[in-house]
Amino acid sequence: MHIIYDGIVFEIQSQGGISRVFEETIPRICDLAPLAQIELFYAKPVRRALPQHANLNVRTLAPLEYYQQARLPKGRLRGLMRQLLFSAVSHSSKSIWHSTYYTQPMFWRGKKILTVYDMVHELFPQLFDAKGHEQNRQRKKQLIAEADIVLCISETTRQDIHQLYGTSLEKMQCVHLAYNATAFYQESIEDNGDARANEKLPTMKPFLLYVGTRKRYKNFSDVLTAYSTWRYRDDVDIVVVGPPWDNYETQELQMRKVDSKIHLLSGKGDDYLRFLYNAATAFIYPSLYEGFGIPLLEAMACGCPIVASRIPSSVEIAGDYPLYFAPGSEEELQVALTQQVEDGQKEILLQKGERILSHFSWEKTARGYLDLYTQLS
Repeated sequence: MHIIYDGIVFEIQSQGGISRVFEETIPRICDLAPLAQIELFYAKPVRRALPQHANLNVRTLAPLEYYQQARLPKGRLRGLMRQLLFSAVSHSSKSIWHSTYYTQPMFWRGKKILTVYDMVHELFPQLFDAKGHEQNRQRKKQLIAEADIVLCISETTRQDIHQLYGTSLEKMQCVHLAYNATAFYQESIEDNGDARANEKLPTMKPFLLYVGTRKRYKNFSDVLTAYSTWRYRDDVDIVVVGPPWDNYETQELQMRKVDSKIHLLSGKGDDYLRFLYNAATAFIYPSLYEGFGIPLLEAMACGCPIVASRIPSSVEIAGDYPLYFAPGSEEELQVALTQQVEDGQKEILLQKGERILSHFSWEKTARGYLDLYTQLS
């Protein structure tokens, strides 16, 4: 078995769920298939650490400076480097190409697996109307048609592709993602109390937790609007983990007079994030659409209550664990938050969370990928 990964996601992501998928699965696949030939290529400097394993052959081309001597425009230079990468890949008709993010070599004789993470660009084109978005959508459609197997990270994504493009359900396989069970778990009340006393938290009030980027379909704007008129806003703060505020967000916070109640944290690792999940009154997940939802699993592992928009992927992954609200409904979001603050349900949630989480592990994900590679070998 010969598996070739294009590690492009490590070139374009400094953090994020997609790169984490391959960080977790590739070493496990190496363990599960010790006799397989497994290679990972990259064409330009990476922005985060690559997977490591004794059986993983990591290869690159000459440094970027070598190609810059050609004095090509930046876009053409990147394209040239990627095609040089593809041409350097030695393969046979039995080799398997698995790109980490929507690439495909020219004149490929082997099999091709394409991972599709979500269809948000296709379902919400009005949110992705910048130059190049339509071209990317058409390329993705072409890659789906040409792949031997389309690997979907959720049944939601699988059904979305089928409805949008009519792609055969038999051609598409669903393999769920997972979470880092070593990093995320419930901490003792005493540990949380000590952490609060040591001022590790940005607020001493009860708080709601939001994690990740905030733009477009992530729908943080509705959280901000609902919170600004919520009856408990003077009693409950919000802690946001994600990129710095932009100018528009800063103005919105000031205009709604909540800038002192919403606390932004950036550059935090899993240990601190685990502490926040454990300490939070509730985790808010307001997305209009998601392909999966790793933060849902992380929150459940810590016994953190969840208030989430009722979208297909969240129901698929989290079941009846969250309190749901209609996506885009600020009134329902306020009702759900009020119910969570007034009632609380941590003890009940622990039992629900254990049952749900038992279905997800990176070992299971890696084995699912290896099963697909075996089908094509």
